[in-house]
Amino acid sequence: MDIFKYEIEAENAQKEEVHTLSYELSAPAFPETEKEAQTLAQEMFDKLVEAKPEQELSREEIYDWRIVRKEKKGYHTITAYLESTHFTIDLDFRDTAGDVIDPASKAGDDDYYGVSD
Repeated sequence: MDIFKYEIEAENAQKEEVHTLSYELSAPAFPETEKEAQTLAQEMFDKLVEAKPEQELSREEIYDWRIVRKEKKGYHTITAYLESTHFTIDLDFRDTAGDVIDPASKAGDDDYYGVSD
């Protein structure tokens, strides 16, 4: 966490007084990279789990942080989504003749698209 300290002088012209207002803000540093944003999200999630143990994940290794950055009118917003990992099989499905099967078309060998008894 970074600590930001501010001092603001306020002047009362009628009474010829100057007041200094001091305050301190504790906030995480703005993450510049994707990895920094993911680390910050995980740290914040870990603090949540400390306060509310029922939020703990049973299989943490199947989740990944996805970071979405937006900028609107000079304001930066970073949103972190904790998503479960889906495995992708990067192979072609082939029927017994060796022809590639397109799973979306549901056409091909009945072994792949048959009906169970």
